Amino acid sequence: MKNWAILTGIEGNLIAYEAVLADIKRLRIRVDELYILGDLVGPNPDCEKLVQRVRSPKRGEIAPQICIGWWEEQCFNLYGIGSSPDATELQQKYGAETIKLLWDSVSRKTVEWLRSLNFGFHELDCLLIHGSTVSASDELTPETPPPVMLAKGDRSWECRADRRSSNLYPVRPRYRYSQVPKRLLQHPQRVSTFLTPELEFPAS
Repeated sequence: MKNWAILTGIEGNLIAYEAVLADIKRLRIRVDELYILGDLVGPNPDCEKLVQRVRSPKRGEIAPQICIGWWEEQCFNLYGIGSSPDATELQQKYGAETIKLLWDSVSRKTVEWLRSLNFGFHELDCLLIHGSTVSASDELTPETPPPVMLAKGDRSWECRADRRSSNLYPVRPRYRYSQVPKRLLQHPQRVSTFLTPELEFPAS
């Protein structure tokens, strides 16, 4: 059995990331996979150092697998490549000061790298994603009704039949955020269909 360590919400905090890695090393069990489920970056001056650290793990460290989150989407918006170039949600939540800090903290080069990240992961019977398959800003809490939770979790599950049997198995996603046509970014609920390799869409 493999053991996973799952992180999210680092938001550019290099000190916190180093502390987590130190904790992982002290564990008595072996950690086989390290996932960062979005919000790697944020309005933090250490963002560039953190990204460099994550992209260049030290000898013996696990190379993390990373998907995009809410702060990554805000970066896309600020650089005019997201679904909301006017960054309305960011403005409403945090205001101009945070927008300026995020702009200063995350370079265009880093944003281009962020665009290459996965939208999410399917591992075994688990969906690893930030928010939900509807949107990275979607919040699922213990108070979310079970039918809603299931609907928003199942949206990206596409199964295909094994031709040699009647079994169904999930398709591992291999599409990245940067491969989603811009016309679909206006409809976040449709982006999740790109987690299915069988589906092909014309380039935007």
